[in-house]
Amino acid sequence: MKTARSFFLLAVYPDPANIAPTACGTGEVWIYSPMAEFNPFCGRLCTTSIDCPSEWACVAGNIAANRLDAVCVSGQVPTPLCGSAAITLEGLDSTCYDDQTLGTKYINNRTGFAGFALTPCPNGCQGGGPDGGVWGLTPGSCR
Repeated sequence: MKTARSFFLLAVYPDPANIAPTACGTGEVWIYSPMAEFNPFCGRLCTTSIDCPSEWACVAGNIAANRLDAVCVSGQVPTPLCGSAAITLEGLDSTCYDDQTLGTKYINNRTGFAGFALTPCPNGCQGGGPDGGVWGLTPGSCR
């Protein structure tokens, strides 16, 4: 059984020894954790949840991954870990990822994957803080 982990948004650079065993498909990238926080997988690139299959999330910012690209994830992708862990994702529950996208905390203790699920805001994303709410200090919301 794994212990609790705490995630912060920062980049983790790839371990050159952990190279994808096979090529990923078109529109996919190899995602792995040098710290083995989740099982490696070919992640389908996405901009928001609209780009993913039904009941999946478009998640960005997993610091245990070797990249911060947003990828589609579910309760089965990446493959669930043998044990479970309590993941803590620091910061606000929701924040504006950009002017038109809301990022909401995504934590899956079963797969070990965490980050921000990206949802489109057709009328724009609003938040507070000195930067207008883009990764600001006040929770974001869609207008």
